[in-house]
Amino acid sequence: MESKWTLSLGETTTCGAETIVKFVSETKENEKPNIVSATAGGHFKAIAVDNLLAAVREQDLCSINFSNTIDEIAVLTGGYIAVGERSGVLTVGILEGDNHFCVKLSCMLIPEAKGPTEKTFVHLSFLITQELETESRAQIICLSHEGHLMTFIDIILKNSDIDVSCVKRGKLATPHDKVFDLVTLQNQIITVGSGAFCVADYTVVNGQVLLQETSSWDSEEPVEMVKIQVLADARVFVTLDSKGKFYLWDMLTMTVVHTWTVAGVSNFRLLHVKIAQSFRLSDLKILVVQQGKVQTLTLPTLAVSSEYTTGADFADLSKSSVSQDEVYVAECSKVEDEDGVETTVYFRCYTEINPVKRLQRLIAKKRYEEAEKYAKLFGLPFNLDPEIVQSKMREVQESFAAAVMHIQQCKEQLLRNKSQDSSATDVLAELLELEHRLEAYRLVFGEENYNPSEWETFQYENPLTMFWKLLMIEPEKAFKLWTCFQKDLQEQLKPGLLHQLLQRIPSSVPCQMVVDWLCQAVIPFIVTSDPDAVTSVIQWVEEQIQTLEMNGKESGIDDALQVCGSVLKSLQQAVTCDIKMNCGLALSPLKSLIKFLHGLKELKTKYKCHLTLSAFKKETKESIAYRMLDGVLDVHLLPVVLNGQVLPYLKHHKIDHDGVFAKYIQDLLVRSDAKHTHHLWEDKVKALIKIICDPKAKVMAVLNLLDHVMLPLPEFIEELVSEVITTIQHPLVTSLKEKWDIKEADNILAMYGLNPREVNSTYDARGAAKYILASGGLFSQAQKILSAHKISDDDVELPMFQCRLLIERNQVDRLIPYLKQLPSKTARRCCDRIICSAKYSMASVDLEQKQVAFRQEADVVFQSMQTTRFQYYEAAVVSASFLKTLIEDKLEMEETEKMVQTIKNVWCLEIYKGVCLNDVVLSDKKRCMDYFSQLAETSSSIVLVGLGRLLNLTDGDILEATIAACAKKSCSEIVAKIL
Repeated sequence: MESKWTLSLGETTTCGAETIVKFVSETKENEKPNIVSATAGGHFKAIAVDNLLAAVREQDLCSINFSNTIDEIAVLTGGYIAVGERSGVLTVGILEGDNHFCVKLSCMLIPEAKGPTEKTFVHLSFLITQELETESRAQIICLSHEGHLMTFIDIILKNSDIDVSCVKRGKLATPHDKVFDLVTLQNQIITVGSGAFCVADYTVVNGQVLLQETSSWDSEEPVEMVKIQVLADARVFVTLDSKGKFYLWDMLTMTVVHTWTVAGVSNFRLLHVKIAQSFRLSDLKILVVQQGKVQTLTLPTLAVSSEYTTGADFADLSKSSVSQDEVYVAECSKVEDEDGVETTVYFRCYTEINPVKRLQRLIAKKRYEEAEKYAKLFGLPFNLDPEIVQSKMREVQESFAAAVMHIQQCKEQLLRNKSQDSSATDVLAELLELEHRLEAYRLVFGEENYNPSEWETFQYENPLTMFWKLLMIEPEKAFKLWTCFQKDLQEQLKPGLLHQLLQRIPSSVPCQMVVDWLCQAVIPFIVTSDPDAVTSVIQWVEEQIQTLEMNGKESGIDDALQVCGSVLKSLQQAVTCDIKMNCGLALSPLKSLIKFLHGLKELKTKYKCHLTLSAFKKETKESIAYRMLDGVLDVHLLPVVLNGQVLPYLKHHKIDHDGVFAKYIQDLLVRSDAKHTHHLWEDKVKALIKIICDPKAKVMAVLNLLDHVMLPLPEFIEELVSEVITTIQHPLVTSLKEKWDIKEADNILAMYGLNPREVNSTYDARGAAKYILASGGLFSQAQKILSAHKISDDDVELPMFQCRLLIERNQVDRLIPYLKQLPSKTARRCCDRIICSAKYSMASVDLEQKQVAFRQEADVVFQSMQTTRFQYYEAAVVSASFLKTLIEDKLEMEETEKMVQTIKNVWCLEIYKGVCLNDVVLSDKKRCMDYFSQLAETSSSIVLVGLGRLLNLTDGDILEATIAACAKKSCSEIVAKIL
């Protein structure tokens, strides 16, 4: 977009102001132009009017037209420029050698403001985050109209060029409801705005902007801070709220120390007229533009020390770098004539009007050569009075030798002054302190490593602050610094600060170096002023002992004892001097630590047992023996460890080794993994139990073994338990037998997938035993389950269950051998129950027939029941033969034979004739005759005789029934059947 402005370089005026650039409008529109300006020292300046940007470097002018109105600009020494347009586009570029503006980056950053006159960009700033010899890293901080902070990070500035290949865009979260202004320092950003916190301090770490601290002004109504300015040395900063009230803040504490009000001011600048070690409000001036006048106000009186009337319709202070002393103002004037309104914009630099005040300013800025020339030019007196010497003496020189000479010259100049000013003594003391600081700088950094910028900081910085910084990066230099400023640092060591110092010492610092520092420079005086100092020192010593231990050096314990001994000796001397402190109580942790270290050393050297200090503290004398035994990885080495380590150790401490071994077995099993992949622990347990001599201890060891050994039981357990039961005579053996029965039963249950914990009652035990038998287990295994749960051997339920399994699995041939293994009484009862079961099977015949009559489809069920019935018939016949050998009573014998004969008849009738009868039918002669008559018609005479015998019929009954059945047939057939 073409610009309506004509641009030209300005000229120096005689009224204390220098015109840098002048803009004149080519149109006659009566509109207020949009003006923004920024400077980076006196060598590089820029001003934008509407869409036209003018950049001035030295005496060269470069102008750039942009597409949209320019809302905000930021400049940086070296010709770097950032431009924010109202459309939301951010452009970053550089002025090249021929003052050609080269664009390096242009992108849409934030949405355009909705209002036609509302700015999209409110503030732009460069922030240098890293400075190297060949390049620097920077960020661009953008404040939008909505009060949001946007960042462009990783901008690389090198060789008068910009590298934006690694640029990343981000948004900075703030504690404000809306941000109104900000200021950037070295790796620091301070923002002001509205909300609960009106001030926020950020620090830049590795390119990342991190919120460090927030603050607010206590008032009944919320305060909106709209402007902020900060001093170059970052001691204080000043903010302006929306009601025209100024606030002076202390940078270190982030608290308001003074307030004042200047009506009608919307922008301001700070002027530091005097730089001293201690800051006073009178050292500060404030520059404002008020009612067309550029005024310098003295604090705290707000008196106008200098004033310049601009004569402009509008004037505003230019944005400048923090360390800049020059004051630049943008002025806008309008002249109306018959053709319309001509608008002119001036960009000017102001200087002091009063020569005396100008001289004072030059001296305050440490520009002594220029001040001397200026004094000669205006004929002003220029004597190096104490105040001037005070201002001059901190001037930074290029070499260490020059710095020494400069301080010596200042001392001579101060002493040559014939005035009897009382301040001379104070300045001399300050000069001697500066001389002491220079010597301290030499001792800490070395004369050959002199750096002007470092020495400038070293002059003013608090020794404790310097100690903090050096402690993190160069601890050796930090301790040297402490030696130089020991008295000052001792006064600043407030309660609790020693603890923080010790915690910040890097682990790479040699421990002995810190111990020497503590014992010589800290402990002798800190104990009386800091009640927690002893605790802090002992805590640090404990941490160092852990570090020494982790290093794994052979001399680690000796080094730890040396550290503890040195610190204890120093603490004892210091604590003894403090009558308020209980020496024994305060030092008991350190003495205990030394005692542990001696014990650890003895354990390592005498008994070849290696433990960490933390582990040693948790151990008892008995558990240390456990750890020795833990180290045995091969059971063949156990005798060596026992004779060389364990037994001598236990003997030295008068501990019974049998009890220790018994408890160790329990401890070993508790710590062992549930799934053992090797048998080391088994071999170790066997060996230790054999070593135990005391009967009680040996039985207790085996009991503990059974309590904790996992299922399934290892093979050696049974042998071990049997040996102890048979060889040891002790009351506890009874308990061992009972526990072994239970453990053996549990092992059997586990073999068949049963959970021993679920078998608690007699009912559970019977069920488990039956399950084992049903699963194909041995009867002896099932019997052990019952025995372990105190179920009598006379109980017939389990043997009978086994008989049922043999019968129903069609293994009747194994029935008699099994019965012969049982006691006679149990075997007889089993035989009786088998015969009874067969009898009950006969009783179910009628029910089966009825069911089959109504359910012909139940052939499968009928066949199954018939098979089972036949199995029990066969078992009853077989067991009856064995039962005869056990019965002595003839009457009982006859009853048994009778029942068995009935079973045989029923069995044969069903097998050979397909007749399903039971004992009730066979005892009813009439029903037997009816069955016989039904079968006589179709059966041969030979079959009829056998059938009659099975139905318990006599020969007469058979003949009678045969004749009756054949009455309808021929005589020859009847005679044939009868014969």
